Amino acid sequence: QTMRGVLWSSYALMVLLGMAPQLLQNCIFAETPVLAEYLPEQDGISAYIVSSYMLANIFTFFYFVLASFVTIPHRLSISCVLLSCTAVSIATIFLWDQYVTIGSTSFSLPILALSFLAGCAGNTSMMIFFAYVSHFPEVFTSAMSVGYGLSGGAAFLLSLAQNVAAPDRLNFSTELYFVLTALLVALGLVVFVVVEGCAGRIRSCTGAAAS
Repeated sequence: QTMRGVLWSSYALMVLLGMAPQLLQNCIFAETPVLAEYLPEQDGISAYIVSSYMLANIFTFFYFVLASFVTIPHRLSISCVLLSCTAVSIATIFLWDQYVTIGSTSFSLPILALSFLAGCAGNTSMMIFFAYVSHFPEVFTSAMSVGYGLSGGAAFLLSLAQNVAAPDRLNFSTELYFVLTALLVALGLVVFVVVEGCAGRIRSCTGAAAS
């Protein structure tokens, strides 16, 4: 019974870990109705953000090439992804409504740069996290997949709670929205520390639970 409890708690940890790396991407995009009210691109900001995410795949390609020649420990790569996501989430709290004016044209360079960085970490995480979880029993690969799927659901629920569909009647500010996002992303870093600390027990819990 105890090992079954370890199995389920380990499964939950892997789900939470899988939610973290792409959560900021999803939360930024879910907030575009509000961003359109404050940024010079207006409704076009969503297209620019998606383009930033797509452009970030260049980083994923370079990481793939690098990893083909150099062995990068999973602990290092996952820590870098989660620390980067947390740092970018914190920066977003302060920079989401800033823009730069060049001549007579204004550009939302801060949020687009942050979207690009979030995309670099989030897009590359697919390669890194699933390689990491492959060293655990197969059941945890499904947990990681569930976490990635729930990342979009978490962003939806957070924006729904904010009432993002009515930017003039928000239940709480955009700053608080991104504070909550940053806390959820930082939770993923804490979860990874716990998973690393219990890795041996997690790897052995499936067989013990089945017996």
